[in-house]
Amino acid sequence: MTSKTFFSVVTEVFNRDRTIEKTIRSVLSQSFKNLEYIIVDFGSTDNSSSIIKNTLLEINDCRAKFIQKKFEANEFVRWNYPLKHINGEYVVVIEGDDWFENDHLKTAYESLIKFNPGIYVGRSGKKKWQFDGLLKNNRAQIEMLKLNILPAPSETIFKRLNNDCSYSYNEVDYFYSPEISLYDSIIMDGFDVYFETKKNNNYIHRGVSNKKKFSSIKVNDLIFYVEKNKNKLSKDEYIYCQKTIGGVMAENCAKQIFYFKFEIKLFKIFLSNLIKFKNIRALKIFIYTLIYLCPKNHLKKK
Repeated sequence: MTSKTFFSVVTEVFNRDRTIEKTIRSVLSQSFKNLEYIIVDFGSTDNSSSIIKNTLLEINDCRAKFIQKKFEANEFVRWNYPLKHINGEYVVVIEGDDWFENDHLKTAYESLIKFNPGIYVGRSGKKKWQFDGLLKNNRAQIEMLKLNILPAPSETIFKRLNNDCSYSYNEVDYFYSPEISLYDSIIMDGFDVYFETKKNNNYIHRGVSNKKKFSSIKVNDLIFYVEKNKNKLSKDEYIYCQKTIGGVMAENCAKQIFYFKFEIKLFKIFLSNLIKFKNIRALKIFIYTLIYLCPKNHLKKK
């Protein structure tokens, strides 16, 4: 193992007092030790900051650094700010409601050293990827455009630098969510993607929050991303992308109707997608989402 820091683990925090201690302990108890850990709190109004301070004081690990900002910030600032304070070869993002099992970074290290990918996708159990092992760059570019490579930040490890230039989340014209532009830039620079195949004590656990944000903005960004790169796709691949976007719209439209945040514009785009691409899958997603929400909501009320 080299003396240079291999992993820079970063956590941005906003109101995570119920989960942040577990997140911190999961990082600092990793079996792989060559890491630094940067935690940044952005104006939390709950007890997150005090819990972070007390947890770090108890653990007393010099690899951890806590930065407290007094202002609230959007997700772009929160995700990019820690990247200005790191030195590792690879960036590990773990959100404040997620945690790693003990061998996650050890397993990742072994695969990164062997294959040298630009993006490493860990095993979370939340999503079953259709890829195993190394996905070479030429195919990764197409799969990215087909929206098949969209791991959540906590599931992903990525190279910090390429030719002395730091990778970061795009704050200007991001597509669908900030991580897509990050992955896109790494893949377009010629790097491969590695999907972890080992089933040891290396899982990622995600406590995904129910934020009830169902805006048409994300769908429009996704449409823009596909249209921008349309010339790189075959006709069948383009239709596949549009049907995938239709599925995203279907879920969002159903949630909007159920939570009374209905957008006529989004629903019109959804109907157009159904008709133009004969998107039966999206219609099923729309119906299934409504069916799923109804009993779930009634159970909560009881």
